Amino acid sequence: MFQLWTLGIIINLFLFYSIFDIYFKSPIVSVERRHKLEVVEPPVKRAVFFVADGLRADTFYRNAEQRPYMTDVMKSNSSVWGVSDTRVPTESRPGHIALFAGFYEDPSAVFTGWQENTVEFDTVFNQSSASVGLGSEDNVKMFARGSAKRKMYTATFPHEWQDFMSDNLTVLDTWVFEHLSGMIADQTLPRGKEVVIFLSLLAIDTIGHAKKPGSKEYKEAMKQVDTIVKKSEKMIDEYYGDKDTLYIFTADHGMTDWGSHGDGSLDETETPFVVWGKGIQSNDAEQLRLKQADFTALLSGSLGVGYPSNSVGRFPNRFWKNQHFAYEALKANFYQILDLMMTKKSLVKSGRRVQLSEFKKESLLIELSTSAVFLGNQGDYEHGIHTWNEAIDVAIEGMLYYERYDELLMKLLTVCTTISWIVFVAFIVIRIDAAYQKIKSLKLLSMQKLLTSLVVSVMIIKGVIGWSFARVPYGFFLVYLILILIEVFRGQNGIIEDWSEVRTARSSWINSLLLLLVFCALGVEILVNSFDHRGVLSLGLLLNAVWCVHGKRVSRTQKTLFLLAVAVLAVFPMMPVIGKERNPIFMTMGPIASVIVVGIFMYVQGGLSRHKDGWILGGQMLLLLFVSLLCHFPSLFLTRLTAWLSLVQSYFLPVLTSADTVTCRLTSMFLAIASPFSFISFSYESLFLPSLFLVLLMLLKLEMSDENLDEESWENFLNLSIEGTERRRNWERVELQKAVRRAWLNLFFVTLSFFGIGNIASVNSFDPSSTRCFVSVFQPWIMMLVLIEKILAPFLLVSCFFRRLLWSKIQVERSFLIVLLLCQGMALHTFLKVKNVGSWLEIGTTISHHVIVNATILCIFLLHFIADFLMSYEPWPSSTRIPSSMPMFSNVMSKEANKIF
Repeated sequence: MFQLWTLGIIINLFLFYSIFDIYFKSPIVSVERRHKLEVVEPPVKRAVFFVADGLRADTFYRNAEQRPYMTDVMKSNSSVWGVSDTRVPTESRPGHIALFAGFYEDPSAVFTGWQENTVEFDTVFNQSSASVGLGSEDNVKMFARGSAKRKMYTATFPHEWQDFMSDNLTVLDTWVFEHLSGMIADQTLPRGKEVVIFLSLLAIDTIGHAKKPGSKEYKEAMKQVDTIVKKSEKMIDEYYGDKDTLYIFTADHGMTDWGSHGDGSLDETETPFVVWGKGIQSNDAEQLRLKQADFTALLSGSLGVGYPSNSVGRFPNRFWKNQHFAYEALKANFYQILDLMMTKKSLVKSGRRVQLSEFKKESLLIELSTSAVFLGNQGDYEHGIHTWNEAIDVAIEGMLYYERYDELLMKLLTVCTTISWIVFVAFIVIRIDAAYQKIKSLKLLSMQKLLTSLVVSVMIIKGVIGWSFARVPYGFFLVYLILILIEVFRGQNGIIEDWSEVRTARSSWINSLLLLLVFCALGVEILVNSFDHRGVLSLGLLLNAVWCVHGKRVSRTQKTLFLLAVAVLAVFPMMPVIGKERNPIFMTMGPIASVIVVGIFMYVQGGLSRHKDGWILGGQMLLLLFVSLLCHFPSLFLTRLTAWLSLVQSYFLPVLTSADTVTCRLTSMFLAIASPFSFISFSYESLFLPSLFLVLLMLLKLEMSDENLDEESWENFLNLSIEGTERRRNWERVELQKAVRRAWLNLFFVTLSFFGIGNIASVNSFDPSSTRCFVSVFQPWIMMLVLIEKILAPFLLVSCFFRRLLWSKIQVERSFLIVLLLCQGMALHTFLKVKNVGSWLEIGTTISHHVIVNATILCIFLLHFIADFLMSYEPWPSSTRIPSSMPMFSNVMSKEANKIF
């Protein structure tokens, strides 16, 4: 079975990779030529760009009293204003890249860090003669690379100033103004033409994270930004002594009501913009809308510099009084996008063995561009501008066509690979009882299959299609699985022979199998729909509870208590998404509730058999009581120290307890996880963990009642030893229906842990300030690790409980196969729902759901290994040996590995 697990992990890693390769590929290509404004002179010599990080459009426009100077600017005859639409992910790096490079960030950059520019790309700073960047290091220094490095001056404030606990966060903006004042005083601000001055104002974003956008501090920060804009404009105009400056004010992204961003809600994607200066005509009659990438085209066209090579922004012609200038700027804009389209076409065409299906509207591009040039020569700039805009629409459509040219075939190969893997796993589930030894003898990893698959896939992918070697895996895994299926059907382990064995032994299994397959299909639909409608999980919980108590030989009181506990847990998915505000009552109740639940069970148990277990559990309960108090004082050093200690102890303290009692180590594991989880919680989710623990413990007793334990009281169950359960079970194999139920429950509770408290369902539902008990200064990687701990805590608790329920290797193997079967069905379902058209919220949501499903498969594997270690490892072994349920932890690994080749 080692080979089966290894093959499963490898294939799922490929399927996980495929979604990024298909949808998350970088849009950056190398375009040789740069197009710039010709014929007419640009209206301005320089541009000053204010970026108020994290400023929402609605907050800006509804609070005019907080921006008196910007209000005066918007009423002038030389200004335009409106709303800028950003795209997912609404983070600082992709927002700034859209503003200054004109393209929307490759989403895979989230895995390489927003701060580092891992791929060189063209920006307006590269095209300018000189530029200045002042403010946040994360937002400024990523542009001072490549050709811009030698002509861009940057200065940033210390990263430690981004402290959420600080009472003077406005210093992040005043520092920028003071540094600009110093440059003007020292006469070091660049003069001449084609100059870009970028001022990154971070205080609004940082205050929004710490105090929330509805706070008084957030609005006061906006007023300070208004003052900085006013003073900066006055200083710059006096410094240059002319009116040849264009001023642009906007934000990189917005923010939710609870102070986070990253997703696609209107609060995050809508930002304000105001543009004023020489040549601008007023738009008092209406509020304009711009795409974020259009600011790159605005800068390039107004300064007369080259358009960045990968920019998809459109020059806003409606801003300008001089329509001849607007016509010429749009003309250069079109040819830049046309070159980008043709470059992507040539990349698709290069190496292609089959004829390229060209973009059907390429001839229309020629017609439109010819017509626009003719209209311009006739002086009809109004209709010429309209024609250029039509041509740009078609050119962008063609660029996207070639960018996504291979998507359909790649998706088809991925779907075929997934279906082949599902078919193979389904056959293994059917055969695992009747032909366990034959399954173990299958040579799933062999050099012969590997070489055959490699040769055939290279011939198809490289020889027939003409793709690069990087895409050989799309053919390799499909061919490899086909070879395995051929061996299963026609070899000595043929499926026909095993079907006859199954029919002879237990003919009723055939009908049961069909019913179980229908159940699996329904289960997949329930879990997938819970991604969009969390209330489905509440209904699923209640149905599962009825299923679990049906036919069990336990008292009516125990059934009633279990149903009541499930009803309480079912409330959580029905509650609104966490994040609106901190709730001190819930923050206190969570740790105390955990202590009360454990205390009741310890009382019923009648004490622990070993003193060290009592000391450990007592210490963990005392720590939780301290947590209930310290979580309200995050700025204290004692709180930080206790928070980090609680995180460290959660992974080593439970293994010091006795492993030969069914519930002792489970209880210790729950208390260990609850401490750091409570520090990160700030609302009703602090009560979710004890509710989940209570339901899982009752479920464990119900499931173990199937193993002739129905006569046990709660006292006997809590004191039940591993040795006793082994004697009762005799390592017997569990029937298929029961195995399917347990595997389904495992996956369902994992999904419940993911979406049940609502703080995992989307990127923007995380509140960065929830990590303030661990870190106050903005440190994204540490904050991310702490939030991952919050995600994985319920996961690990579920894994530990099901580790206690699954004892023999064959139970674990079949359970994992069924979970794998369900997950692959979910993965196929979500993969087919992935969109690359429509709103960016829909696109991002469908992709994230597929990523979640694939990550769940890998997480279940990993967490069960961790749970296996946590539940069975003993630093000081007792007389009762606790066997590991996973063959990977035994000598099977070395023995099977030697058989691979």
